[in-house]
Amino acid sequence: MERSELEDGRGEDLVNVKDSEVILEDCRFSGAFSDLVDLDRCTGSVADCWFGQAGTSGEGDALDLGGGRLVVRDCTLEGATDKGMSVGEIARVVVRGCTFRGSAIAMAVKDLSIAHVEDCLFTDNELVFQVR
Repeated sequence: MERSELEDGRGEDLVNVKDSEVILEDCRFSGAFSDLVDLDRCTGSVADCWFGQAGTSGEGDALDLGGGRLVVRDCTLEGATDKGMSVGEIARVVVRGCTFRGSAIAMAVKDLSIAHVEDCLFTDNELVFQVR
């Protein structure tokens, strides 16, 4: 998906992809009951995207990565009621040049996942990193 805007989803997640190769580039995602983008066991990349206003339910992630191998670069993740980015289920992720702003938890890494984070900006989050 390239150069697209998705907003105000009425279901649980705005976007939910499983077991696929994904490329999200130059997209805007906003307004979800739970997660804005949920990628389960996917490979690929997320680049130059903006994520905002996740979790009107009170528990939403801007970008939820469960399993798989992904590169996330030059994205802005802000205003998530739970996590800006959640990395779990033994995922392998490279996060480069992203901005995390105004979320309850900027980034969470769990379930034996590995996240390599470089050149990112974290501002106005209640908690920057959560590792479990």
